[in-house]
Amino acid sequence: MIKKIKVLPNFETASGGMQIGHGASYALASLPVGHEIDTNNYLVSIIGDNGSGKTTLLVKLSWQFAFGEYGTIKPYFELDIEGGELAPKMYHPREKVNEGLKYINPARFKESEANLHFSSGQNSISEFTDFFDNNRKEKDLHGKAIYLFDQPEDGISLRRRRALAEDFREFAFDTRIQCFVATHEPSFPEMEGSIYINLDKRPAETFVGGDFDRKAYQKGVSRLDEGRMRI
Repeated sequence: MIKKIKVLPNFETASGGMQIGHGASYALASLPVGHEIDTNNYLVSIIGDNGSGKTTLLVKLSWQFAFGEYGTIKPYFELDIEGGELAPKMYHPREKVNEGLKYINPARFKESEANLHFSSGQNSISEFTDFFDNNRKEKDLHGKAIYLFDQPEDGISLRRRRALAEDFREFAFDTRIQCFVATHEPSFPEMEGSIYINLDKRPAETFVGGDFDRKAYQKGVSRLDEGRMRI
């Protein structure tokens, strides 16, 4: 388990041409150099507006584990790790996987002939059900593995998303496999017993799951490109 993350100077510098989200500069108001984030929980949700750094945080974590041990990159974070013997793997819904993310070895679900008859949402439901079941059987992973998920709710209908969040909570605590979930779905930070990181805070803050104002979170904007997204 990653209990705490401290942002190091190299976080703000792109490495080896591997760039995502913020191009050559990763300087984020939510994640300044030296800032520490509490992640001491088996289910850690990461919320924030578009461009707040959710995917950047996950990708940098994955790169550090994937390439740091070979000296390919300098660390992006100082990590307080307990029992984290296995490197994190990253899962993106099939339609979001691109060449850059394949390079960091995402934990992708295998395609089967049967899945071709499902919609993208049905595929996600089937894949997550199998993922949770299969990882429960892999006892060697329990208490050791760390998984990084980017918007797992993509393609899944609104009526099923709370059930998805509840399945994540049950899976994470039953297996003691730490799950980081970058999400726009408010059901995740609403999960009792979990924690969530709010990247809309300057700097980012960690809160106890369940203590979450859904109404304030879902407050609308007057223009699609309002705020950080305005061109």
